[in-house]
Amino acid sequence: MNGKVVSNQDNDSYYAENPTSATFSVVVDNNKEFSSTRWTEISGLSFTVEVFEHAEGGENGFTHKFPGRFNYPNITLTRGVTENDGFHKWIKSIEAKGPSNKERWAARFSVTINLLSASGATILRSWTLHDAFPVSWTGPSFTAATDNFLTEKLVLAHSGFSVETRSRPKPMPAKSKLDGLKESGKRKVSMFTQQQKNQAKHAAKTALKAVVATGKVVAETALKETIKNEMKDDS
Repeated sequence: MNGKVVSNQDNDSYYAENPTSATFSVVVDNNKEFSSTRWTEISGLSFTVEVFEHAEGGENGFTHKFPGRFNYPNITLTRGVTENDGFHKWIKSIEAKGPSNKERWAARFSVTINLLSASGATILRSWTLHDAFPVSWTGPSFTAATDNFLTEKLVLAHSGFSVETRSRPKPMPAKSKLDGLKESGKRKVSMFTQQQKNQAKHAAKTALKAVVATGKVVAETALKETIKNEMKDDS
């Protein structure tokens, strides 16, 4: 069992949406230049806790351990090469603007990695990287031996991330046979009522057309009689 849906009884499962490693998206501070690109791979989403050890005198059975700082490794984003060179511009923006390295400045963004449902319509969980900025860019590798798709990689440093898991609505309870019959009856009544309305509209349109046609015949006949009488008077 892989935890995915196998029957209607599992509809309240988180995996009812069937997410996979390929159902994800990336949003960079609502920046379309980065968010609209086709991402192919993300790695490095993890953290570790620094551990301090203290050997107590006279205690040889164990060593005391205490938690220290959190450590967040860099995130690597990979995408296919496109006409968008935003990656390269972003990391080049850190280049020193003057003789002093103190004049370096890095644009920092919040980068959100979204886990999507199989259809891509629902966000199931989000990891938001805080104060992210680029520290490495790797362009495509070229070789005549293969014809693989070209990719580029951007490595981001960040100050940690927050996680948000979206709650899914509870599944609707199963309907009884009586409820099904009631809904079926309502649909039939609605369909019959609409049919009657359509027939009444059609009959009204037909009658109106007949009246108009009759009026035209009467008018044409009267016009012909008038012309005929006028011709007699002239003669």
